Amino acid sequence: MKQYEGIFILKTGTDDEIKQTISACTEQIKKHNGTIIHEENWGKKPTPYPVKKEKEAVYYRLNFSLEPKDIKTIESAFRLNAKILRVTVFDKEYKEPKPVTEQQQPQQ
Repeated sequence: MKQYEGIFILKTGTDDEIKQTISACTEQIKKHNGTIIHEENWGKKPTPYPVKKEKEAVYYRLNFSLEPKDIKTIESAFRLNAKILRVTVFDKEYKEPKPVTEQQQPQQ
């Protein structure tokens, strides 16, 4: 299995609607014998330009592993979901993020 990272831009809505959309994405991955490694909700933010006439969206990151033969099927299913405005999937080996130390922080 290969590891991937997906960045999702979702339509804003109630918390339940957003959870249902995320759940649909994770179920699609699990349906193709994939595993979810890490999920991260980046929250509701304004888009830099209107995306499908939406000026605000929920950003979500999902790390998962999946057989390479199934990735095109998964991407197609994501694009058919009307609640997903944009999705980008990258090949990625997931590494746990390192905490930022005081020496690594940019100087102001």
